[in-house]
Amino acid sequence: MECVYRITGTLTKGIKTICFSNDGKKIAASAMDDEHNIAVYELKQLKAGESLKPIAAGKGTRANILSLGFGPADDVLVATCVKEVNFFTFAGGAIKGKRGTGWGTAGPESVLCQAFVDDTLITGMYSGFLILWKGASCSGKI
Repeated sequence: MECVYRITGTLTKGIKTICFSNDGKKIAASAMDDEHNIAVYELKQLKAGESLKPIAAGKGTRANILSLGFGPADDVLVATCVKEVNFFTFAGGAIKGKRGTGWGTAGPESVLCQAFVDDTLITGMYSGFLILWKGASCSGKI
């Protein structure tokens, strides 16, 4: 049995990052284009020759996306990037982003990876530190 999905939509310059929702029903991906377009797809059985169509799609960020992940409730996508973190909603078919804040005087650095522990986002930084997030704001450093 072949397990291949073909996707359609705005991701035409190659897929850079992907992630699955916590419930396993959705997949999100970002493209390698200049806007790092993002699309969210609902996973379902396809007939031969059929493609997945996005349930939401839009521009990501100009920063290079290094990781992409769903929040605990599967209603937000987090993109860790070179010198920024972005939080995207995807209701109503559109991708809308908000840049993370609260870096302090040192300023942002490259954010390499992410994980949630309950509702707290933890990001891994280029410097080796871990940053804790409350909503879209930095709340601590380990």
